Amino acid sequence: MSLAELKLRQRLLKEQMTVIDGKFEKCAALVHQRRAAKVQANSPGPEVIEQRMPRALLREAAESTLVPHRRQGLRKATAFGGAALDLRQKHLARQIEVEAERDSAARRRPREGPGKSGAYKPSSAVPETLFPIRHARAELPCAIEHVSFGLQLTWSAPLNVLDYEHYLPIFVEGLCCPHHPYDFMARQGCHELLEEAQGSPERILPSLPKILPMLRSALVTKHPSIVLAGLQFLRELAMCNYGVGEALVPYYRMLLGVVNLYVTKRRNLGDEFDYSQGKDNTENLGAVALETLECLERTGGPKAFSNIKYMVPTYQSVLAPVTRR
Repeated sequence: MSLAELKLRQRLLKEQMTVIDGKFEKCAALVHQRRAAKVQANSPGPEVIEQRMPRALLREAAESTLVPHRRQGLRKATAFGGAALDLRQKHLARQIEVEAERDSAARRRPREGPGKSGAYKPSSAVPETLFPIRHARAELPCAIEHVSFGLQLTWSAPLNVLDYEHYLPIFVEGLCCPHHPYDFMARQGCHELLEEAQGSPERILPSLPKILPMLRSALVTKHPSIVLAGLQFLRELAMCNYGVGEALVPYYRMLLGVVNLYVTKRRNLGDEFDYSQGKDNTENLGAVALETLECLERTGGPKAFSNIKYMVPTYQSVLAPVTRR
């Protein structure tokens, strides 16, 4: 019940109290007249003078004689008055105070914005891949080696003799693995395979129809670390060889719908410094997504910007000529 409704009910109760008080006054006057008539019928004398008194003085005398009786008897017997009406009035007054306290607390409380839409919420379960099983079966041509500066991959064969059309989709599929050591092996393996294939686009182009659906499945998980690894791989894939960026243009509608979510995801640091610009952390997804789009535009040829703009409407070209006045 709102505060206005409670105040309205309190006002109506006050009006009822005034009506009941008027009825009590009439009853008191009537009782006094009857008593005066009885006294006059028995012994006329001073009562005749009392009958000729002004009506205001007669009412005051009646009230003075009936106030204790009205408080103790008539108010308790009346359905709309008495102690029940007093209790209801006290209860309404208490409700009005409680509602006023709630309203004041609500005014002091800062306004809350709309609820979260869940656009950046990670998927409940990361899709399972065959990468851990292949690692357990020793089907991968590499192994982890602990060195003085950290971890590195040791390959069982030279990278230039590997079948890229077979092994590159396996490592791209492993980007969905969030646990160690599979995450390190998949990401480092993709990086080294693309680095070794520079200058040989014939190794990368035949495997694109297999790679990109797996890359999309990694991006739609919305796990920050997996999305960051997928964006870095997409940027390295577009820059590894001449012509690969243009070959990626037909796949923009498959990939950039997820990238569009993270373009505007920035951190508001105020007047602080951002010391993590050069680090691959998950807090800079907005900057990494923007860098990926710029890289795709530079390597995608003349039709790249129109296709990027179709999927990411807020994107602005970095290759547009500067107009000078």
